[in-house]
Amino acid sequence: MPRRISSSKLNSVKLCLHNNEATATIAAKIGVSDLTVRCLKATLKPDYIRPKGGRPKYTQNLRTNALRLKLRSGALKSISDVCSYLKSIGCSVSKWQAKRLMNELGFKATLKKSKPFLSDQHQKNRLKWCKKHQNWTVDDWKKTATLTLGKKMGQ
Repeated sequence: MPRRISSSKLNSVKLCLHNNEATATIAAKIGVSDLTVRCLKATLKPDYIRPKGGRPKYTQNLRTNALRLKLRSGALKSISDVCSYLKSIGCSVSKWQAKRLMNELGFKATLKKSKPFLSDQHQKNRLKWCKKHQNWTVDDWKKTATLTLGKKMGQ
């Protein structure tokens, strides 16, 4: 049969749990086992979700809403701009951290759509070609040479 703890220890455990202290520190401070503290925590806070472990984010205290607004408005266009902005508000981060932060905020890196380079001469030649062929019918276009990939010549 399990041993009962005194009411004074029980009240001090409840008080420490209410102050969100860690179970290991409560157990060491009061002199009860860690398992006892966890069982009491389960009865007192049944909907308690244990926080994730690991190193806390360096950028968790930043004003991410302001950063999101600047990114959306176009004031910050690149990762280096984000790094310099974060440095100006007192948070020095690397480019990888800035990229990760942008991804968390929903800004994914995309390549700019490439456009063909057209000089003035290219534009004039294109316009000349278009004007020359603007009155062609479907039959005229059918007479042009077409390539069929995957077939031999003459088939």
